[in-house]
Amino acid sequence: MRKRSNRADAKMKADLQRWLIESGEAEELVAFLRDERARHPMPPSRVAVTTSLDVDMFDALMARAASEGITSRSGALRAAVREWVRDVECQPESHED
Repeated sequence: MRKRSNRADAKMKADLQRWLIESGEAEELVAFLRDERARHPMPPSRVAVTTSLDVDMFDALMARAASEGITSRSGALRAAVREWVRDVECQPESHED
């Protein structure tokens, strides 16, 4: 397979650009690319947490995670914390320590 020259690449780009302009598709393509970029917001920042669980608790966590289609330890812990936080947010303001 022969490598294309820079001149061939430049001609191909120029031909593509001319076709886009002549067909009226250039504005639509630019709008599409702009929308695609805007649709992917930055993920929220994360904090690494190290913890230890007893074996029975860990096994129970991973068994439930597997039943819900979660295969990683991190995913299992995130799901458990997400559910716990959701439960706390739904309850009235009474905390007992």
